[in-house]
Amino acid sequence: MYSSVIQLNKRSTMSNSLPQICGRRSNEILSWVEKHKITNWVAIDDLDLHIGEPRLRGHFIKTNPLIGLTHDLSEQA
Repeated sequence: MYSSVIQLNKRSTMSNSLPQICGRRSNEILSWVEKHKITNWVAIDDLDLHIGEPRLRGHFIKTNPLIGLTHDLSEQA
């Protein structure tokens, strides 16, 4: 039972910090794109980077963290 509580606490902490991680990662990507004046690009990640960041719309492919990049997703990119 004790380990179950620890697991729940770890998940809760991770899910609470996930928007911060996604936001930071999105900013890193967009800063690099803007700095290098890239117009045709795609970001591929297993985090939901496009949530709350409209500038990633049309430039983002989300992968499954357990599978990774599949042939179908690479075709979308």
